[in-house]
Amino acid sequence: MILHALTRHYEDLLSLGRIPRPGWGTAKVSYALDLSLEGEILALLPLKTEQLRGKKAELLPRKMEVPICYEWIFRSYGRSFWKKRSACTFCNGSICIMGKCSCHS
Repeated sequence: MILHALTRHYEDLLSLGRIPRPGWGTAKVSYALDLSLEGEILALLPLKTEQLRGKKAELLPRKMEVPICYEWIFRSYGRSFWKKRSACTFCNGSICIMGKCSCHS
């Protein structure tokens, strides 16, 4: 009975858009890459929005729903676990997207 109520509450929040759907999460996004069908970069699209912070207007990253991934963290001295990571291929830091990091090796 309690599990049924929790499931119904989760589904209600999901349908109202108050929580992200499974496999998705919220991230601050500053830029997007426009790619050709061949994978070539066509444009760098700014996604920052102007927002007031006190009396000053600033360009801040937009909060967007993006795919997320999890990685299995194995620890030899303790418990292994799943850790939430940024969204790998489709949404990641610029260093990682451009192949300058070691997180996918």
